[in-house]
Amino acid sequence: MRGQLALAEEAKDRARHGKPTDLPVPGFDIPEFAKNVPPLNILIQIIGSRGDVQPFIALGQVLKTEYKHRVRVATHPTFKQFVEENGLEFFSLSGDPSELVSLGHTFPTSRPMSNV
Repeated sequence: MRGQLALAEEAKDRARHGKPTDLPVPGFDIPEFAKNVPPLNILIQIIGSRGDVQPFIALGQVLKTEYKHRVRVATHPTFKQFVEENGLEFFSLSGDPSELVSLGHTFPTSRPMSNV
């Protein structure tokens, strides 16, 4: 099974060369109820690193190419070029993703339980 990044790269190359970007996904058909949905304005908000952003780029491309929705990604300015070069709209959120990662090390989300 090919990874999400490979599919996103292939879709980007096809779009750049004027070829259809609606790549067939094995085992996936558009459900009947979704075929007549009017185009929506979708905002995907992502806080985190590139690894957090990347899967949503692939999702946004599918929503745009397969379902004809308008997709805007709200994330850190660091990822503006990455979002736009993949054919999605960008909206800037403040904050530095590297600072957020360091905060995760300062304030761990899970702590070992003692005396249980």
